[in-house]
Order: sequence, then structure tokens, then C-alpha cells
Amino acid sequence: MSYLLDGSTTEHRQTIETSLLNYLDEQLEIPVTVPEGYHTVQVKVKGADEDVYNAEFTVKAYPRTWPLRPLVEVFTSQYCSNCPEGEAALDKVLHKCGAEVTRIAHHSGFAEDNFTIAASDAIASALGVTSAPSMTLNRASDLNGYRVFHPANSSVTMFQDYIRAGATVGTSAESLYHTPDHIVTAKVSAGECEGGAFTRKMMLHAVVCENHLTDFQTGKGTSYQSFDHTHAARAFLTPVEGVEVEFDADGNAVYEFSAEIPVLKKGLDGATHPLTGENLYLVTFLTDEAGEVINSAVSPVAITSESGIDTITATEAQLVSISPDGTITLLGDSAV
Repeated sequence: MSYLLDGSTTEHRQTIETSLLNYLDEQLEIPVTVPEGYHTVQVKVKGADEDVYNAEFTVKAYPRTWPLRPLVEVFTSQYCSNCPEGEAALDKVLHKCGAEVTRIAHHSGFAEDNFTIAASDAIASALGVTSAPSMTLNRASDLNGYRVFHPANSSVTMFQDYIRAGATVGTSAESLYHTPDHIVTAKVSAGECEGGAFTRKMMLHAVVCENHLTDFQTGKGTSYQSFDHTHAARAFLTPVEGVEVEFDADGNAVYEFSAEIPVLKKGLDGATHPLTGENLYLVTFLTDEAGEVINSAVSPVAITSESGIDTITATEAQLVSISPDGTITLLGDSAV
């Protein structure tokens, strides 16, 4: 493929072998970074009959933008009687404002339960979470200087700036759940729109979450035996502090991660939750030097019957401290 700019032709060559039985059903994506403006694209296709087919068309290149999705992290517990009402209040606000958000539920910061994992404990400790329900929006401080607050104190105003908004930096991912050994492997991409001119330090985070975990939940004056737990953090594919992003000259970076998904206890009788992978999803997000979230994304987790045992690179969660200037310090031994 070649593109024409101001009379100068620049070649981009890439050979792809594929069977396009129906071009309406299959698409090929060849990412090319070009200047903004109109470009002439020339495509040459060699068929199975050895005949060569040529096509030429004009496209307009726009500055790349990413959908802006805020990250909402809720700290909860099965033993928290106020948590169902607190999360219901948050659900109501999100439904009313219509913003697309990314959600993670950490079962940490209050009382350990069947869904608690060490990485969530580390995050709760770093953010100073001491009660449930609590939440944080992009791990940023509000107008009163608080990073963590009660979900019932959330409001539509908090999310108005994120409705149909774009960002200059973002992430995307493709991931697989390997059923034989409960391993998730992921290929995560980060990109920014300024062609390598982005100078802020950024950290990339990847977290596997799960929806529809049916288990007990304490409520006000009652106890639910079949409560639908959603957005539960199941495994971190990156260290708690993230992985520093190194963009190439075109503003792209690609990383591969993997980790084993632990089997969860269910109820109080020693049973376990079935782990089929059907309700897993992957959260990826970027944080700046102050530890605040720049942008986030959600992607599905596909299921494969192939083993992923040779790819596992799980990282240990460690307790961290985030200072006012954004410095992240590891505290002592591994929390795992």
C-alpha cells in the first residue's frame, strides 16, 4: 500500500496471506501513521488464480483520538450491610448521566471475604480506604481534596465531562481465557496521538474482572444468599504500580501479559465458584505521575480450550504507598 502526500509517494509494504471468502464478512486492518489530510491509497491483491487486482481510493486522515472512559473503583465487602444500597445509588447516577465508564469492584478496605485478593488490598491501603462502601473516580482528588468517598455522594456532575468525549491517549486489548489451566493471556496496546511527543510518564495497568458471581451478601436487617456480585477484581496482569509505557516514534506501544485466575470460595461451606470464563472481562487503564487515571478501556475475554501454561508471567502484588507528589513506594515484602 502507498499513500500520496503533496506529490511525494511513501510506500508501506506488508504481505498478508488470508482467505477472503466474503469481503463483507471479513476485514483487514493495516495500521499506518500518516500526516493529517487527504491521501491516495493504492492496494494490490493477488488472488488464488495468480491474477493481480488493483484498487485506488482517496481517504482523509484525522487526528487519532480515543474514547474517554473514567475509571470507577468501588471498595466493598460481602459483610458490609450498607454496600448494596451504596452501589445502587452509584448505579442510579451512572444510568442518569449516560456516561460510558469502566468499573472495578475491590473486595478490600473493610472485611476480607470470598472475593478478596492481595492486589486489591494493596490498592485499598495505598488510597487510604478504611471503610465500605467507598469509591474513587480516576483515583483523583475531588474539590474537597478527597480521593475516596461514599458512592451515595457521587453525582451526575462528576461524569458530565466524560459524555461522548475523546482523549489523546488510550488503550485497547485482546485476551484469551485458557480453560485447561485457568490462565488469561492478553495483548495490550497503548497509543497516543502526538507521534511520540507525549512526554509525561505513564503507567499501564491490566486487571481481569468477573461479573455475575452469585454468593451471599449482608444487607440492612437481612442476608442475601444469592446476591449477584459484579465487576469483581479477579487477577492483576500487571504489578499494582503498573508498567511504564515506552511509546515508539508513531506513538504506539504493545505489551503481552498473563496470569492465573484463582478459584474462589463460595458461601461458608467450603464450596467453590465454577470458573468457565464466560463472565470475565479485561480492564486496562493508564495513570500519570501523580497516580491519577488518564483513560481506561474495557474489552471482552475470549475463551479457548488450548493450554496457556507456557505463557504465564504473573506478578506478585505488593503493598504500596502513594505520596502527595505522586511517588509510589513499595512497602516491605510481597502481599501475596
